[in-house]
Amino acid sequence: MNDTWILSDLLTIKETEKNSDLSVWPVPAKDVLHISTVAVFTYIRIFDRTGKLVWQTHGLNQKFIDINLNTFPGGNYLLMAGAEKWSASRKFFKY
Repeated sequence: MNDTWILSDLLTIKETEKNSDLSVWPVPAKDVLHISTVAVFTYIRIFDRTGKLVWQTHGLNQKFIDINLNTFPGGNYLLMAGAEKWSASRKFFKY
């Protein structure tokens, strides 16, 4: 379940090459989602299943972060993380 996805437009998600540099767990998630990478990331964006941006942060300079999911309704999400020279995506389910 480590497929990488990109948001190609607001409603369509298309599969791209696998990228093991971005780890997201636990999946499914309940309260907290852990994110780690080999490279430093500067932003994270989370989209719901309709393609709507529901959460984002930028100005980061780290390799690990916890995201509180308590305000997220249950469902499927797409997480995008990256920096100036790279980006990667992972899907996750919040219950």
